[in-house]
Amino acid sequence: MTFSFKQKTDETRSNLDRDLGPFYQKPVKTRFEILFLGKLLPIYILLFAGILLGMSIHHYGIGFISGILFDPDTYWQTWLVFSWTLIPTLIWLSVAVTLSYKDYARSWYIWSAGLLALSLGMTWLFVPEWSSWIRIHFPVSVFCHILIYLHLSHIPFPARIRRPIYGFGAGLLVLNILTLIL
Repeated sequence: MTFSFKQKTDETRSNLDRDLGPFYQKPVKTRFEILFLGKLLPIYILLFAGILLGMSIHHYGIGFISGILFDPDTYWQTWLVFSWTLIPTLIWLSVAVTLSYKDYARSWYIWSAGLLALSLGMTWLFVPEWSSWIRIHFPVSVFCHILIYLHLSHIPFPARIRRPIYGFGAGLLVLNILTLIL
């Protein structure tokens, strides 16, 4: 029985190579654009909208629309939770575009998200005056970490799905700026 290098590499191709062709033969800039614009940016937009909706419903109940349209504090809290969930995905992105460490990207995400969740949990225990804020922040950020992790192994969104999401994100950004300024 002989060993063929070609046979071994065909067996161990990554999901991205299988889904996007020779992904790691493309330049780093192209790999970054595919992963960020096709995979992470739509997830960021949808997560921000979901967190904003959840925060507004939590604070305003049935009148949550007024929280989305007029309350800057809801946006600040949304940005706090969103930036907390953004950190592990940026670490994943920086590891996933490299050829040498691409196989470790998911474990880097798990460890960084776990450490962030652990630090929030420890803050909840040791700083009781922040308890009311972290009581909302902790479960939302853990849920967002899990949703992002489940999406990391999938292929990027097709362009026909990305365009409306980008338009929705641009509208949400304008609404965010207007609410924070006015």
